[in-house]
Amino acid sequence: EEVERLAVLEERTRIGMDLHDGVIQSIYAVGLTLDSIRLAMPEESQDSTQLIDTAISGLNDAIRDIRNFILHLRPRRFSGELNQGLARLVREFQANTMIPVTITVAQKLDDLPTGPARAVFLTAQESLANVARHARAQNVTLTLVRSDSAVTLVINDNGQGFDPDDNSRQVGTGMANMQALADGVGGSFKMSSARGHGTTDTLRLPLSHA
Repeated sequence: EEVERLAVLEERTRIGMDLHDGVIQSIYAVGLTLDSIRLAMPEESQDSTQLIDTAISGLNDAIRDIRNFILHLRPRRFSGELNQGLARLVREFQANTMIPVTITVAQKLDDLPTGPARAVFLTAQESLANVARHARAQNVTLTLVRSDSAVTLVINDNGQGFDPDDNSRQVGTGMANMQALADGVGGSFKMSSARGHGTTDTLRLPLSHA
């Protein structure tokens, strides 16, 4: 089972690389060609220029969607180094989404037990993937603080948000995964949001339960 799981992860990583290095670059090249054509067209060709602008916008949307898919396709395994792991997640998130992230991480994390550290890493990974897929945010903040009794992770975006009371809204597995991670180490997870006011994910893990 472990060999099969690793093989699946390896294949997903390969597909992600192929999409990034092949498909995205090809779409980007088509967009550059269309842009060159638009610049070369006479000024009176407004209708054709608008059509080309629409096509370029569509290609840019496709590139964004593929980058978001890659971010979800290539989950990272927790290596045990929480600071390095979070920094890597943020770098990859910014590279794929072009959304800036302000990150503030507590300094004393070296002796954090493996259980809480892993839950923090995987929750951050899931939360950032949700932002990439759904939020349409312009910026994100990630804050990790530690006290004598608990470690708290807060990830906030300024995206479109959603109405928690809207029963027609489709709820994916992301929130359930993050709740399960918190439950597994005796912690708590909360997702709060409002339409037009972004979303905040808060994970709190009591260190006494580690």
